[in-house]
Amino acid sequence: MPQKKSGRPALINPEQRKELVAFVCTSRKNRRMSYKQLAKEFDFWDVGHKAIKAALDREGFSLRWAMRKLPISEKNRKLRLKFARKHLDWTVEDWAKFLWSDKT
Repeated sequence: MPQKKSGRPALINPEQRKELVAFVCTSRKNRRMSYKQLAKEFDFWDVGHKAIKAALDREGFSLRWAMRKLPISEKNRKLRLKFARKHLDWTVEDWAKFLWSDKT
């Protein structure tokens, strides 16, 4: 005989979790909402921010700080502009000869 599951039952069912994930993934604004803001958005479910967090955790989401792009220096801006103007008329074949890497 299978053992009975222990712990508190989830307040948000699988269909609601799918709806929550779809909402979060639709826009940048929605992705950056806090758990409390999401709870207010879905207040008709009558659940709190901890239930929202638990549902997103169960779906594999985790909290991360949004990266901020650093401003480009004037020197690098001029170098990039010079490079772009120099290679403005290159074809796809010309660009295919280069190996691009983000390693420095």
